[in-house]
Formats: sequence, C-alpha cells, structure tokens
Amino acid sequence: MEEIEMSGVWEFLAPAATLEVAKECWRALKPGGMLRIITPDLDLLPRLLERGNGDPLGGGDGGEAEFVRDYLDRWMPETPIYAPFLAVNHLMTSRGFTFVWDRGLLLEILAESGFDQFYSETPCGDIENMGIIAIKKLPELSRFDLSPCGETGR
Repeated sequence: MEEIEMSGVWEFLAPAATLEVAKECWRALKPGGMLRIITPDLDLLPRLLERGNGDPLGGGDGGEAEFVRDYLDRWMPETPIYAPFLAVNHLMTSRGFTFVWDRGLLLEILAESGFDQFYSETPCGDIENMGIIAIKKLPELSRFDLSPCGETGR
C-alpha cells in the first residue's frame, strides 16, 4: 500500500493496542508509504480551559473562545452559559473516546513501530484535531520534522 488514512480511529483504540495497529500499518505500507492520522488533540483541553472564555480586553485567543461558543451551540444548545469546562466535559464524555492522544505520545508510538519521518498536516483553523503524516522508513531518509500547521516540511 502507498497510503493508509485513519481519521476518527485512534481515539477509540485502547492504548495497549495502538502499538500493534501502528506496526501493522508499517508492515502493510510500501517503502516511502504514508500513514495519515487525524485524531482529537489532547493539547486542546488546557488551551480551552485557560483561554476558552476569550480575552475581555480584546486580545486574540487562538480561536479557543470561538470553538467553545460553536461547540456549545451545536452540541449543548440548551446551556445558559458559554463556559470552557462544559465543552471539555462534553467533548470527553459524549463521544465514547477510549483515549485522547497528545502529539508527543502518538509520535513515540509511531516511532516505536518503525516510522521515522513525521509531518504535521493539521489545518490552522482546526483547533480540535491534530493531523500527523508518518512515513515508512527509507534507507536514505532519517529525519524527524514537525512543520507548522498548513505547511509540510521536507
């Protein structure tokens, strides 16, 4: 295979099973093949709790306050307040997630399974999810690179 895309999968896997899944993806890919993963980003939670109310002085907040408003309007329209903890609790309890990954732990699992080249593919406007592209080892390649969102490094 040249490419495997797993969107909305990793958050439903038990942590103990993820290494085996990653190894199977590595085995199935041709050299130079790509594994694309889109999964909720654990790093979103502290950002939401810290900045999800927005800055009352008018400063930018990276989209967290807008995310909280949009999320609560969509999933909890009956709520009388826009509070980050409501969005965080609903996000973690209502979707049936088994585990929510942070970038570092996910990269460790992928590296342990044989992948050695990584790129970020998360769109800048999507603060809920992270995207990672993992490349199957090629003998002449040995590089770890996480580019800023919206860019792919080589």
